[in-house]
Amino acid sequence: MKLLWFLPAVGVGAWVSLPLHGTVPSRRLTSAVEDTAAAPAEPEEAQEAGSTRSFEISLPKPIGLFLEEIPGQPTGVVVVDMLEDGSAHACGAISEGMQLLSIYGEDCRTLNFDEVMDLINTFDEDSLTFEFSRTQ
Repeated sequence: MKLLWFLPAVGVGAWVSLPLHGTVPSRRLTSAVEDTAAAPAEPEEAQEAGSTRSFEISLPKPIGLFLEEIPGQPTGVVVVDMLEDGSAHACGAISEGMQLLSIYGEDCRTLNFDEVMDLINTFDEDSLTFEFSRTQ
């Protein structure tokens, strides 16, 4: 069963998949409003830090991310899928398994999914700047 959680201030919705057989809830981040004028941005400030690569990227709505809480950890979210017509997929820089580190410089590593959604709700811009990382 899926429930819709809609944040009208930013036009972002989260689909909550109820756990089946002990799985972790999966959620989708996507816009309810089409933004066809804005082109996806390229990743900025790529950096190597040991075996982890992180980068910032500004994504116009609709973003089209499926996020999931990191299994076995109380906080943090990772990308588990993307909508093909969302800006996250179109940019080509984001892939499954990447952890969301921050939104507009606000640290997301210590936030649970609901807190990440609350943070997104504080921004009313047409695009959002994310920082992602992936262990190499």
